[in-house]
Amino acid sequence: FWKKTTLIKAHNARIRALSFSCDGLLLASCGDDKLVKVWSTVDRRLQYSLKKHNNWVRHCSFSPTATNLASCDDKSTLIWDIETKKQIQSYS
Repeated sequence: FWKKTTLIKAHNARIRALSFSCDGLLLASCGDDKLVKVWSTVDRRLQYSLKKHNNWVRHCSFSPTATNLASCDDKSTLIWDIETKKQIQSYS
């Protein structure tokens, strides 16, 4: 059913979650290396990495409009602005 088309070395540790933007143009990945990475699905290249978590990142998810991205570890949830690539909110 599934066909592997591309293998990308994405993280230096286990990947915990993936999330596609609603328009399908971006893919976010997160994992045990404490990073959230945002990829272009068009050219399959890393666009940027988000580094603020102190623990491995359990989940990431785009907002319905793909303007924000939420990521969470076991102690906090961070909200990122996709355009500026900056953290705009934190919940502990």
